[in-house]
Formats: sequence, C-alpha cells, structure tokens
Amino acid sequence: MENASLDVNQPHSMGTTIIGVTYNGGVVLAADSRTSTGMYVPNRASDKITQLTDHVYVCRSGSAADSQIVSDYVRYFLHQHTIQLGQPATVKVSANLARLLSYNNKDSLQTGLIVGGWDKYEGGKIYGIPLGGTVLEQPFAIGGSGSTYLYGFFDQAWKEGMTQEEAEKLVVTAVSLAIARDGASGGVVRTVTINKDGATRKFYPGDSLQLWHEELEPVNSLLDVVSVSSPDPMVIYFHWHTLLLILKIMHHGHDFLRNLGIHLENEKMCVSSHIGTKAYEKIPQGFTLVNLIMHASDIYGAILRKNVGKSFSLQWKRCTDFKSLRS
Repeated sequence: MENASLDVNQPHSMGTTIIGVTYNGGVVLAADSRTSTGMYVPNRASDKITQLTDHVYVCRSGSAADSQIVSDYVRYFLHQHTIQLGQPATVKVSANLARLLSYNNKDSLQTGLIVGGWDKYEGGKIYGIPLGGTVLEQPFAIGGSGSTYLYGFFDQAWKEGMTQEEAEKLVVTAVSLAIARDGASGGVVRTVTINKDGATRKFYPGDSLQLWHEELEPVNSLLDVVSVSSPDPMVIYFHWHTLLLILKIMHHGHDFLRNLGIHLENEKMCVSSHIGTKAYEKIPQGFTLVNLIMHASDIYGAILRKNVGKSFSLQWKRCTDFKSLRS
C-alpha cells in the first residue's frame, strides 16, 4: 500500500484565526496571516480580511479558494445593488448575500466567514456565517481552527459597550493567543476598524505580539541574543547531564559533536577552532542537544569572526532565551 502522505488528493487540514467584535460606535475585524495546507505553509503573510464595500468587510477561513470566490461574487453583486438603489448596501444585506451563496453551494464549499461593518441604519454589526450557510448576528464572532482556544477567553474578556481602543486591544490579544496555541495560525495580525468615519487598517508584526505562558522571545540567531559590542563574554548554558546521557546512547554522538568543533572532556565543554582548543567551566542546566546542534554553527562562526586572538569565555545561555520565528 502506498504511503498515504504522498496522496495529493487526500483532504488537507486548513487552519486560521478570524475574529469580529462590536464596540460602542463600530466593529473591529482581525485575522492572522498564515495560510496552511496540512503541515505546509504556502503563505505566511496572506490577507484574510477582504473589502466588500466602503463600510463592510469580511474575514475568510477554510479553503482559501472557496472563500475568495465567494467574496468576489458578493462584492460584485453588492456593487450592482448599490448602482440600482443609489445608496450603499447595509451590513445585513451583505451578510445575507454571503449566506445565500454559501448555503446554495454548501455541498461544494468549505469556508466560514465573518461579515462586519457599519451602516447608518443599525450602526456596527457582526454576522457569523459558518460552514453550511447559516447566518447569525452576534456581538462578537470567532472562527477558524484557532477559535477552539478562544471561546473561554472571550467569555471572560468581552464586555458590552467597549471603546474602540479596548476592542482593538482585545482582538489583537486574542489572535496572539491563538497563534501561540494553534499550529495552523501564525504570522502577523491584521485588523480593520469600521465606523461612521470609514475603515482603518492596522498591522501588527509577529515580534510585537504578546507572549504567553512558556512562549519564548523570537530570535533569528544566537548572535542576536549576545551584544557584539558588549565587553562581557558570551554566556550560553545547556543541560550537560542530558547531553552526556544522549552521548552514551548514541554510538556516534560524540564524534558528531566533535565534527562541529564541540566536545566534552572531564565534564567541561571544549570548543575547537583554528586558534586552538579551549576548555570552559562545568556546564550548568538549561539546554538540550537539539538546541546545541541548531546553534553550533553560530557558535563556531562567532569564535572565528569575533574572537580570534582574544581571550573569551563561552558558556551556554538558558534554553528559554531561544525560539524560532513565530511564522
């Protein structure tokens, strides 16, 4: 039997996080930017908030192709509606049109939408249109795979009559929480605030988002953590007990690390370069072999580029100081 992972026709899990919140005077829509298909991320900076009219926007989740074509049709029909009536379409009309298209094609579409906007008749309104074509008016709506982690958060954090600043802070905090917990959500946070004055878009890069429990500061490299201009030696930590244990299990583990220019000798870490081998003090807790391998090239490069001919101390910094980029 062929490997199922090689079957291009099998269903792909698609994830995202979309949010719509009403406040006293308008609505705020927010979304992450990661487009995923299974374990693959084809686009880490996509825009999931689509304009329908000047005062109505839609957040898209599910199949990117399905949600985009529904949004395009809704925008086209709303444009015709505006020409015929001579005035902008209301949020309710926009949501019902999206609902109609989703329901009539429910057997072939995989998309969930949140329509939000402001009109002169009802003010700010949020409508959730989940898979299947139901339309629900709600004070706030959340969708996508990241919504699983947000229901309890919104029950506690959302309140009626919020100000614009409170609503914007709430949605950014919520999306950052979903990004932290949901592997299919990530990248940056995009928001749009809609009220009687129009729509205002905002952008929040991933490294500016709030960090949650056990989340780590994002860095590109070990060298970003250490200030090159600092007169203090580089300080790096790892769990030497873990490393010694793994080296005993792996027959070639010691040779592998030695090839990277790093080995253990009498419970000390030795770093080799063309200027010689230096041994450093006993290795304390806080690092693992995986992190050691990931950053070994950075360490060795730092020795060659920054420390040739100089005396320096090299220890391991705590594991909690390292994290790959969020998106």
